[in-house]
Amino acid sequence: MKPSRHADVSIKKPKAHDDRVVLGLHKFRSIGKSKAYLYATIFDALQDAWRAGVKFDESHVEAICSYIIGSYTWRIDGALNEIIRLEIKDRLEKMIK
Repeated sequence: MKPSRHADVSIKKPKAHDDRVVLGLHKFRSIGKSKAYLYATIFDALQDAWRAGVKFDESHVEAICSYIIGSYTWRIDGALNEIIRLEIKDRLEKMIK
């Protein structure tokens, strides 16, 4: 059994705005856009996990999952932070009106 290396697992390259979302520099204008970004990011993570599962056998599942989770956690956290920010903004605007 050949050990798997992280370099053998393909992770989709981050798009230009992914880095800005992770750093909190990209602000979405609507909750719908931020949710769409979140769903697309989760879908990319699941696709990468599926491809890695097809490529390797069951003995490397934990290592592959850890690597994929580590690669996508910051993107998902950034999207969730944006959704929370927009929800708070909308609620404050409703209270002010």
